[in-house]
Amino acid sequence: MKDGGMGSLKFISNSKNECKFSECIAEGEFFDKDNVPVSVTINVDQNGELYELDMWKVDFFPLMQFTYINDVKVLHEENG
Repeated sequence: MKDGGMGSLKFISNSKNECKFSECIAEGEFFDKDNVPVSVTINVDQNGELYELDMWKVDFFPLMQFTYINDVKVLHEENG
């Protein structure tokens, strides 16, 4: 995605209808290589399908390095 190099990903849907953001199903954070916090959310569309992995570095600079999943602190996740 065009997100200033922060690393967000938009998932491609097989749906013939236009997909729209519906809700966040998980939220977490990690620290980039320069120790700046990065917010991560997993969002679904109106059909409950994956919509995007949204990453936002709090200083708005590009992400320097992706992290390992074990280094992401989970703040919220939906059950089910």
